[in-house]
Amino acid sequence: MNKLLHIIIFPALLMSFNHLFSQQNDTLKLHEKFNHITADELNNIYIWNDENLKKYDFINRQQFIYNNISLGSIYQIDAYNPMKILVFHADFNTIITLDNTLTQNGSEINLSDYDLDNTSLICRSYNNGIWCFDPVLFKLIRFDNTMQLTNEVEYIQNIIENYDSIFFMTENNDFLYLQSPSEVYVFDKFGSYLKRLPIASEYKIAVFESGIFFIKNQALYFYSFKNIDIQKVSVEIPFKPTDFAIANKMLYLLTDKYIIKKKL
Repeated sequence: MNKLLHIIIFPALLMSFNHLFSQQNDTLKLHEKFNHITADELNNIYIWNDENLKKYDFINRQQFIYNNISLGSIYQIDAYNPMKILVFHADFNTIITLDNTLTQNGSEINLSDYDLDNTSLICRSYNNGIWCFDPVLFKLIRFDNTMQLTNEVEYIQNIIENYDSIFFMTENNDFLYLQSPSEVYVFDKFGSYLKRLPIASEYKIAVFESGIFFIKNQALYFYSFKNIDIQKVSVEIPFKPTDFAIANKMLYLLTDKYIIKKKL
């Protein structure tokens, strides 16, 4: 009887252990609240709040931390190049570049020195350039890796309706994307306006060569550049996340207490 009980219980315990181990490897518990998340192609994730930026490796559970309270809140980061991560401190209109250990690499860039006193968004551009969006001057401005002006788009208010609602900007595969809650505006890498896309979301988009992922009403959608349509992605999002990121066919969902990883 005991032997039979052992035979029945042991596989159940093994299955339970494997399920728990899988859950642990797909979940990171957080010890403070973070508002934003992004990811790179090296399987690192980055989360930040006003004070701290943390980099996590899901596999090895390694982490690095950056904070610089002398420059005020961390408003935005761009980890497209994981060896040269951009951190934007909007309060002081300053960009910091970090290496892969979140150590400052190079001098601070104060955008006020370039007559950009009201920059609301920045993002990495090709060849380590930087795009800046100034909604007060109605301008998109691009600098090269030596902070020399290369491109300038003026009168942005004639292109974008409700330009002051733009909350995210990113460059991917030689195209620049500006996002409002109701649509996405597409420019080429030189700043020439091309079109707008019917993508409505309160979360920032995730852009790839084949299309754009976005979350709406606790569901993940994909806008295909090839088919020019929007399809729902078959992955469950059982709660409203604080933010999300996608890299290497993995979806990362940020909550107040956890980062949850799901395979796409």
